[in-house]
Amino acid sequence: MKNNHTAAADPAVRQEMPLLDRINALAGRLLRLNEKAEGISGKLPETVLFLLWTVLHFVISAFHERWFDEAVAWQIAKNTPWKELLFVTPHYEGHPQLWHLLLAVFAKNGAPYQMTLTVISYVFMGTAVFLLLFRTPLPRIMRWMLPFSYFILYEYGVIARPYCILVMCFVLLGILHRERNTRPLPYILTLMLLCASQAYGIVLAGSICAVWSFEIILEKKKAGTLPSQLKDRRVLLLGVLLLFAVMLILFLMPREDTYAISALYANSGFIIRFLYTFFILPLDSIITNIFFFDTQLMVMKFDPLTFCLGMVIGLLFLLLLLRIGIDRRTQWYLIVPHCIFSVFTASVYFAQHHIGVWFIFLVFWFMISFSPAEQRFDETEGSRQSSFVKNILRSTAVCLTSFTLVFITVQGAVACFREFGTVFAIGQKEAEFIMDNGLDRYHIMTQWVIQYDDVYDTKEEKESTASDNLIKKRNVLNIMPESLYNSDTLIAYTGHNIFYHYHNGTDDHAYYSHKMLKRAESDALLAQIGQLPVPDVLLGSNNLHEIHTQYLYPTWGEESFADIEYVRVFTDKTERVWKAATSKTEYVSIYVRKEIAEKLGLTIIPNSDLPV
Repeated sequence: MKNNHTAAADPAVRQEMPLLDRINALAGRLLRLNEKAEGISGKLPETVLFLLWTVLHFVISAFHERWFDEAVAWQIAKNTPWKELLFVTPHYEGHPQLWHLLLAVFAKNGAPYQMTLTVISYVFMGTAVFLLLFRTPLPRIMRWMLPFSYFILYEYGVIARPYCILVMCFVLLGILHRERNTRPLPYILTLMLLCASQAYGIVLAGSICAVWSFEIILEKKKAGTLPSQLKDRRVLLLGVLLLFAVMLILFLMPREDTYAISALYANSGFIIRFLYTFFILPLDSIITNIFFFDTQLMVMKFDPLTFCLGMVIGLLFLLLLLRIGIDRRTQWYLIVPHCIFSVFTASVYFAQHHIGVWFIFLVFWFMISFSPAEQRFDETEGSRQSSFVKNILRSTAVCLTSFTLVFITVQGAVACFREFGTVFAIGQKEAEFIMDNGLDRYHIMTQWVIQYDDVYDTKEEKESTASDNLIKKRNVLNIMPESLYNSDTLIAYTGHNIFYHYHNGTDDHAYYSHKMLKRAESDALLAQIGQLPVPDVLLGSNNLHEIHTQYLYPTWGEESFADIEYVRVFTDKTERVWKAATSKTEYVSIYVRKEIAEKLGLTIIPNSDLPV
């Protein structure tokens, strides 16, 4: 039997499989490139890259317009009483209290909104990047490129949300994993922080602990000390972690009027959602863009051909990962978390920006797979018979990993470049225009969204009544609304599912929460708005006729606007950056009464000048 080297050198074999030979040759060159990188003495490259990442983080964040999910967390932290932050907010926001409590320390004490979010994100993401560069067991080339990948540099770095805590926790876990049995306390504390960061953190931490617990049981059984299980420090610490996770779950349990549970009608069933998260999600987290629109998985409609192709490629990718895991004895740390995560996301809740959670978990898994403590299987004489196949798999893995590293780095670079030239989210420019032109002295109304929690027996029944019960428009002042709260201004500020108003500087619940209101509650709030003065300034879509017919006339009555003419004085277009493209485009205009526009000398924008 020829060994792998002889087989690869055989001219007949090269003629039969030229592509495989090329893959082997390319893999060899890539491995030599990594060997050269490993051969560089000192930590100067890592230091330079960390400083470069730091500069990019602050520069790009300065150009980033905070979007709704970033701004609403700040508003909740700023205006919600501490007791409500602890015991009520988590039921509606879908993640533990940690992020809101952290923001509240600064928001309630007058810290600047934009810079504070940037710094808090940097503390966690900067720590994660530092550890990636200087402490992880990954190959050096991988350590150099991962910090500049899309999800680490941009999606969870520039966009300041609790995912930055999750990223840091997974990097720490990857470093501490090999000492989990000898020094379990740091590992357990990191798992607790992971649980406190996100609901997904609880799911993945529980999955990791399930595998670890099984390893402990096998260890005890092999040593014949299974009855002494409860005396093991690891088991006691795992018990404390379990109690902590259960407490967080009780805080997180959604109430019947929670938006994520009751607001939307599913376009895809559980099977489609599970097939996506199990087969396609790993691909989407690094290479593909099959989940391409900024929405929830349950309402996403997939192209059947693309979906099926993604499943096939995704299966091959998972098999390759599984092979690596078997080789490194880490396969169960991939299989169990991935299966549980897929079931959870398909059953409960999953949105486009959550795709990066699996990417970060994959980074953790690669870290523990490359750890020196994870010994590879010894090759036996029998296994050498398949050494050629193993070499091909190894070469494929090297080439695929190299391509992926380049690809995700390019995605991060393109996303940062697009941030400089596009408006990421509605709100900041609108607020600046209002303040700069003195419009804060007038009554302002923002276009709102109302979704009722009526229960429909069939999809057809919901669609037949949608025009009466559902206004499918997005709120338009979803960033920095607090900049308007100190003025004598009427703001009808709403989100996807709740309607509330602010008047005369009262900071009573001046924030959005993921809560559904019943029809009677929404009608009462609309009636309350109708008692306020007719607005002087409108913030809404580019369709003024729609604003009149769906918002102004039903609220104040058509006769109230008989002598009022609104003119457009501001318009803007936003593009939600996603990887190397965009996932959503929105338009917004500001209208004022014609006499106010003339008084302030504002330029009137005709319809012909609207963005398309």
